[in-house]
Amino acid sequence: ARPIAQITRMTFLTLGHVLEQDYIRTAVGKGLSRPRIIAFHVMRNGAVPILTTIGLSLRLALSSLPVVELFFGWPGAGFMLLKAIAGHDLNLAIALLLIFGLIFVLLSMLLEVGYFWADPRLRALSALPASRGRSVRLAFDGWRAGSSQGSRLPALRDWVAGLREEFSWASWTNSWQSLRGHAQEDGFARTQTASTRRRGIANWPLWLGALIIAALGLVLLFGPQLARHSPYTTQGMEYVDGVLSIPPFAPDAVYPWGTDVLGRDIQSLVLAGARQTLALAALAVGLRMVIGVALGLAAGWWSASPLDRFIAGVASVLAAFPTLILVMLLILILGIRGGFRPFVLGLGLVGWGEIMQFVRGEVIALRPKPFLESAVAVGASTSRIIGRHIMPNLLPAFVSLIALELGAVLMLLGELGFVGIFIGGGAFAELVIDAPKYHYSDVPEWGALLSNVRLYARVYPWTAIYPALGFFVAILGFNLLGEGVRRLVDAGALHLDRLANRFVLVGALVAVVMQPEIITAFANDPSLGYGLSALKSVWWVMADGFVSTTGYEQIDTLFSGGGMSSMLSTVWLILGAMSFGAMMDFGGFNTRLIAPIIGRIKSVGGTIATVMLTSLGLNIVGGDQYIAIVLPARMFLVEFRNRGIHPETLATAVENSGTVTSPLIPWNSCGAYMSAALGVSTFVYFPYCFFNFANFLLGMIYGFVGINVLRLDPEEFPEIESLPVAPAVDLQK
Repeated sequence: ARPIAQITRMTFLTLGHVLEQDYIRTAVGKGLSRPRIIAFHVMRNGAVPILTTIGLSLRLALSSLPVVELFFGWPGAGFMLLKAIAGHDLNLAIALLLIFGLIFVLLSMLLEVGYFWADPRLRALSALPASRGRSVRLAFDGWRAGSSQGSRLPALRDWVAGLREEFSWASWTNSWQSLRGHAQEDGFARTQTASTRRRGIANWPLWLGALIIAALGLVLLFGPQLARHSPYTTQGMEYVDGVLSIPPFAPDAVYPWGTDVLGRDIQSLVLAGARQTLALAALAVGLRMVIGVALGLAAGWWSASPLDRFIAGVASVLAAFPTLILVMLLILILGIRGGFRPFVLGLGLVGWGEIMQFVRGEVIALRPKPFLESAVAVGASTSRIIGRHIMPNLLPAFVSLIALELGAVLMLLGELGFVGIFIGGGAFAELVIDAPKYHYSDVPEWGALLSNVRLYARVYPWTAIYPALGFFVAILGFNLLGEGVRRLVDAGALHLDRLANRFVLVGALVAVVMQPEIITAFANDPSLGYGLSALKSVWWVMADGFVSTTGYEQIDTLFSGGGMSSMLSTVWLILGAMSFGAMMDFGGFNTRLIAPIIGRIKSVGGTIATVMLTSLGLNIVGGDQYIAIVLPARMFLVEFRNRGIHPETLATAVENSGTVTSPLIPWNSCGAYMSAALGVSTFVYFPYCFFNFANFLLGMIYGFVGINVLRLDPEEFPEIESLPVAPAVDLQK
């Protein structure tokens, strides 16, 4: 089912992209039959990513082969490989690994032949110099090289975003209904309106995924408190109603989800183990992202270089072997008893290839963009270009990629737990003489609960259902969230740059996960569990800020403060100022006050000076920067048009006054905010605001001298007249 879901997902994404192209519209307009369009236009152009997904799905299926053979007891190559690793038979293990690698290489070569047969554009790429960096995996290099030359191959972003998606809810009917609508209507517009896409109202995967992830977050914080029993308490034989029974106990009123073979409550194990499993997955994905993004940026920026070919070669070698086996070997080599460290390193060092390929393709696609060429032309350094221009364009896609990678890592953790590889390595207990020893973990963790599924699941199904259900819900939630975010990115409705100065919640989340001892000490209430302590600490900081008690007055003054309580006066000031400004604007009082003054001013410099003084006055009277910028711009727009002055000059004037003078006024919202943030009075930093004074004075001088005063072309009059303005703004009447 997993490979079928991946192939279905990739087929839907690719064909949805192909059906929007101009050549499909032309074919429909010529009256070609649907089978001919599918065979000669749709499938030929969508063959490369679909074939690539088929190959990668087969690779993932082969990677899971040891788990399947172990569960069903099939004596195949995967089962023999696991036995060789468990028995330290290195010769057999290496031989089987090489066989698996050879199978993957042959599969890649067959796919390469299929690419050339399906898409003639890739045959044209074979004439390029060898420096283009072709390798056995032409699916990646040829595709990206074509994209960098302006080819119409589907975007690599769609390919990677759907690569690990395991739940596909789309159908072919939607695509062909859209195509039929394109043939009958103008423009091939999507049936869903842009406004609906942007608001995310119809983006049900995003809403459902976010709801599931929010529930997982609650379990992560409050799981131990929600558990009915301690996950470490075992229960031996029970004598109830004259019946002697031994664990595992079936679900009942005492144990709603039953117990494991040691008599531990499965519900408590699942709830308490969520923190270990989800934290491990997050750390592993973080390491994958760091490695994949760094190498992808380097390979994409210096594409077709020896460094690019080396990175692509390493990724291809790692992709040629079963992921599960490689992770197992790394964990065993690093020491399975080492806690989180070997698992984070093993999961992170193996799965960065797809992330690197995605980032590399995106960087190559961005290189020819005008804004990057301009940055190179002005002499910006490579680090600045990557940090200030490339990374902001990739961040929205990273959100979707991280969510999908979390689902993939959780799937891999479940497979590792199934074969007995989990945090700490566990211990063995001989419950029955001459019977297989029971492999268990003394640390609650979802993967460990699956380590004995093949022995007990058929007789005691509850021992497998609920741990597997935990993995299923988590993977489903992350996959749905990743799909929902991908839809937002494709619709252009996700802008992470707006969160640039809102990292308080992110910092709180990092502290809760990475610094539990500090969170507990900050809450200072031993009666609370960790979940309630974390909630109390985060809420306390957000409400009242932080109070430093080091004993050094300067340090305590510097670091104490923050929270909504300290900013409440500023919030009330903003609300009052906005209400006052709205009444002044709606009643037309502002324009009536300015009309006598503007009627006496004839020069351009005087007009600009009037705008700047009006903005300054509104900063003083209105008490808010927004009012001092918006209202003068609305009031003077028609007046500037009548005098032949471009609106850009008006915008510059209100910025030179309204923006830079607002921090200098104590009762203005900006001045109040800066005073609260700095912990000093406005009058203390007032003498040092050289830029604010100089900018205001130079704006006045430039207006009278005529520097940077743009004139309005008469052809632009209709465009200016269409802009919304406040009532009673023609000040000459």
